[in-house]
Amino acid sequence: MDIVLMVCFFILSVLLIIIRMHCSRRKQNNSCNTNVVSTGDRLSQLPDEVIVSTEDRLSQLPDDVIVSILSQLTIREAVQTSSLSTQWQYLWMHATRLNFDVSKFITWETSFNPRLCKKEGLRHINLFNNVVRLHKSDVLEEFNLSFPFHSLLTHLEILGPSCLKLKDLEISYCNNLDIFKIHNVNLVSFKYIGRKPNLHLQNVKSIVSADFYMVDGLVHELIPKLTTHFTQLVTLSLAFSILRTDLIPYDYSFPMFNNLKVLALKIKDMIDVSLLGVTPLIEASPYLQNLDIQLEWYKTTICKDEIERKKYPHEHLKEVKYSDYLGGIADLILTTYLIENSVALETFIIDPLKCDDQKARGLARQQLQEIIPKRVKLVIL
Repeated sequence: MDIVLMVCFFILSVLLIIIRMHCSRRKQNNSCNTNVVSTGDRLSQLPDEVIVSTEDRLSQLPDDVIVSILSQLTIREAVQTSSLSTQWQYLWMHATRLNFDVSKFITWETSFNPRLCKKEGLRHINLFNNVVRLHKSDVLEEFNLSFPFHSLLTHLEILGPSCLKLKDLEISYCNNLDIFKIHNVNLVSFKYIGRKPNLHLQNVKSIVSADFYMVDGLVHELIPKLTTHFTQLVTLSLAFSILRTDLIPYDYSFPMFNNLKVLALKIKDMIDVSLLGVTPLIEASPYLQNLDIQLEWYKTTICKDEIERKKYPHEHLKEVKYSDYLGGIADLILTTYLIENSVALETFIIDPLKCDDQKARGLARQQLQEIIPKRVKLVIL
């Protein structure tokens, strides 16, 4: 099965290259109206034994295959294929993926001129609206709108019933959003990267996977919104600064994630201080099975403080992966907490800090083998 998929992917890649060459040649031919030698003249100059086919093999493909190929192109490339032949003229309108990357249309000079940037942005947004208006496919599998005018976007609403079929939504680096509304949609996954938005949520209980990369904002302000509105959440990924956990008391109580099974935490700007500030979030997930902790160190100096201990039983947590283990007090406090309180733990995976992996690996083995129960498999990568 894998071989078949590889062959199909190879054939598709070749066809994409051929289409791009067709478009490029067509463009060159249109710009050169003088000193052009006809195809017949060129063929007549070839040796008799050379057999050249001028048959258009691409146009012999079924329309659904051509549409599948066009769906892999950017909107600009797909629209250009309409000039290949009358058969291709309207096929791009049925593409199941719309990839609209405005940044490829903006010059370097324009990007540094706010007035021109805004003018170009509005022009391409109008162009985008026209493309969407002409689109005729009943199914849209993927829609990507990427533009270098994030500061222009201050108000975003995604409202049903027009968006009822929307399943996956990702918003990245729209840092000037004042109001961001998501109401009455059947989303399955949601990803947000950027500054803390003024997020309005209503009837989004279908979301089972969420990913937040918080450039700023406090974690304990976001979590209550998620527990209230994302009640079916199974997988949650959070990235935030260690500085944002300092304001969370160790005994802080979040509302419960009653369906959460997988939790991934990426903690940035790490220094060797206690990480117990993240434990209230872990404790708010009573049915958690997999925990993935990844540290991004700002300063790798190891401190010598005493280990703090905290009791809270985790009855369903089976696997923990802990990345960028340094062997300092921050690592010891959190790993000790997880090992002592995870009564169903089966596997504990340590991925040492790469800049000094030999030392970190040795410290991990020395520190954890003393406290880890025999029933738990310790894996040090």
